[in-house]
This record gives sequence, C-alpha cells and structure tokens, in this order.
Amino acid sequence: MTMKTTIALKRSAAALMLMACSGLAIAQDGKPGEKPKMEIKTVDIKPAEAASTKAQPAWSNADLKALGDALTGSWKTTTPAQIGGASADVVVSLAPVVVTGLTDILYVEMARADGLNRPYRQCFWHFVKAGDKTLIQTMEFRRIRGEMPNVTGLWAAPEAFPIYSLDNLVTTMEIEATKGADGTWTGKTATAYPTAASGATHMTSEITFNGKTIEIADRGFDAAGKQVWGPAAGQKYAMAKFDAGVKYTKYDGDVYAIDYPGALTGEPGKPGEEVTLNYAGYLDSGEVFDSSYERGTTWSYNIGGPMIAGWNSSMAKIQAGMKRRLVIPPNMAYGPRSRGKIPANATLYFDIDVVKIAPAPAAAPETPVPAGTQSGNPNIHVDPNPAKPPPEVQKKMEAEMARLMAEKQKKIEAEAAAKKAAEEAAKNAPK
Repeated sequence: MTMKTTIALKRSAAALMLMACSGLAIAQDGKPGEKPKMEIKTVDIKPAEAASTKAQPAWSNADLKALGDALTGSWKTTTPAQIGGASADVVVSLAPVVVTGLTDILYVEMARADGLNRPYRQCFWHFVKAGDKTLIQTMEFRRIRGEMPNVTGLWAAPEAFPIYSLDNLVTTMEIEATKGADGTWTGKTATAYPTAASGATHMTSEITFNGKTIEIADRGFDAAGKQVWGPAAGQKYAMAKFDAGVKYTKYDGDVYAIDYPGALTGEPGKPGEEVTLNYAGYLDSGEVFDSSYERGTTWSYNIGGPMIAGWNSSMAKIQAGMKRRLVIPPNMAYGPRSRGKIPANATLYFDIDVVKIAPAPAAAPETPVPAGTQSGNPNIHVDPNPAKPPPEVQKKMEAEMARLMAEKQKKIEAEAAAKKAAEEAAKNAPK
C-alpha cells in the first residue's frame, strides 16, 4: 500500500500513495484603496438539500464495510519519519465518502502532524472483491498533481464532502490483500508499477493491517533494478490510531466549520471587533476564486458586519491563531446569482488563518493617495511577514509571475529589434 517512501513527504509523488494516497465571497469592485466587503444577498433561495436526504457512502458487502470502518479515522507514525535528513511525524486520515458510480471507497489525506491543514497528498482507496482476494486500488483526482484543495480537511466532516463521479478519478495502483485467520490483512503489489519519483522508474508496495496498527513498505527501483528509496528489506513503517484534534461544527443552513489544533491567543471575537486574516476561497472544481495571499495583504473586516450569511453564522466566535476550513452552501452564500468567478448556485470553500482580533478602529479622515502607491487607506493592513500561501495558490502566483516576466522579456526584445531595424534603415537610407 503506498506511502511515500521513507515517508519522504515531497520526495515521491507515488510513495505512500495507497497508504495516504496519498475569495471570500467578497465584492472586489470597489474603488482602489477601499477595503473589500462581503455582502448579504437578500434574494429568494431554495433551501439546500437536507443532509438526511443526501446520498450516503455505500458498501457492497459486510466484509468490506468492516475493513472501511476499521481504517476510518487518523493514523500517525509511531516514530518520526525521515524527511530529507530531518524527521517529522506523519498523519494519514481516512473517511468514507460518496463517489457516483462507485461503492466501497474512502477519501484519504496525508500531512505532517504539525501541518494538518496543508496535506501534501490526497487520494481515494477503492476496495474491490475478486474471488478470495480483496483488491485495494489507489484512485486520484484527474487533475495536475492530483490536488483538489477545496476538499482539504473534509475527512473530518464527510457529510460535507462534495459528490464527484467516477469520471473525476483515475486509478493509479492496485494491491492484492488477503485476510488471515487472526483478522490481519496483508497485501502487496503483484508487480512493480511505473513511477517517476525521486530517481526511480518502478516501485512496489506492501501493507499489513490488523485494526490497531498499519505497517507500510514502499520501495523505488532504478532502471537497473537497484533500490533507490524506501525501507530496507524486511523493514516497514508503522502507524497507530491517533486523535488528530481536528473538530467540526455544523451550523444552520448546512454550513460547516472545521478547526485544526493550534495556538489560540486572546478571547473569542465580539461583535464589532476587527478581524485580520489570510484566506483562500475555492469552488467545487478546486479553482481558486479569491485569495488574500495572491493580493499580498491580509484582509480585515468587522465581526457581524455585512457579510454573506454563512460567513457570519460560522465566524461569530473566532480567535487569533485559529486555522479553519469553511463549507458554505449556495443558500448561505450567493444562491442563484453568479458573481465574478463564482457561478450561480455555487458552494464556497474557505481556507482561513486568523492573524489577530482587535477593537474596531476609529473612523479615519480620508487622505489623498500618494502618487505611485497602491493605497493610502489606513484600514488595509499590510503584514510585514505575510503567511505562506497554500501550495496551490503559491503555484498559481508563480505561474502568473513567470507569464508576466516572459511577456515583459518578449516586449523588450521586440522593442530592441525594432530600434535596431530603424537604425539600420537610417544608416542605409540615401544621403
């Protein structure tokens, strides 16, 4: 069952694969310098589908359901895993979800224990009966790097997990597993699977699971058949059941808030106080529709102010240091109205990092915006040490920067060529 070898978090996109697979709805059309504002839309919106009527995870037989139930939850390495010369605890979290066209499936996330809100691996485990064997298939989102950032953390609240179809997934590996007389499951890949991870061309995977511990061994081999990563022969990485401390709250209107453990400071916010935070907003497609990280500034608002209903109801008692994921269905967001990148009837997903909570600032007189500056508005807080954006936002920002630099270079080269051509034409012109 694959877990990135040596549990090297970023070394291998395939290692540890089976074992762990491993904008705020804000108005952005104000004048330059104005603080963005989320707005409540007073329109008639049909209630979201009640959670009790939403499709539930399905199991084809009792044996597979028992296996899924035993694996559901969080597991942590019993000893720190080596990560490029350093060591860190690794957590794998699993939960049954609905995928149209499939039964017997778990959603899986893998993350460092000190960064649960930033998983480095997402996938699914699909269980299939084949005679006296059980096949455990790794399935990934059919996206670049297999990432779907909007569902991060939803293993803790699987009823909020969006329903994708089989067309959204691709199978990447398969392990044949059998259950022994003592209830222990064991399995391994029938053959070496192709990979491009950390200098390997092929890899194998093994798993042993007894309901209390999971042991994994993923090994990569080069073209000559030499092992280049993974545990030595006879060795495995062990994991035990673990309380990750990730909790969720369900609010009216099927709004979900998922909180990660962290160092909270101060008292919970009170109505009227100013909250400063970083956030990224996603759609069901995984697309970023808004992000404070991309703008390079934190975002501030007053608790209880004119925000979308789902935001106000779920963020009433936040604290500085809180790391939270929100799921806001259409009836608590913009409903049937589209807005910028947000289509009609969109569920909104937010990744939130609360920086500070302070008394509401006194109104300041308007001051002219100095020439050459972005904003003279004292209410826009610019963090001198901005938080690192989520990986998918960072990649988007880097790609956009590379595009702009390429366009600039192309323009410079075109201008230089035009200047040179003009000089040549002037030089060769009849005197």
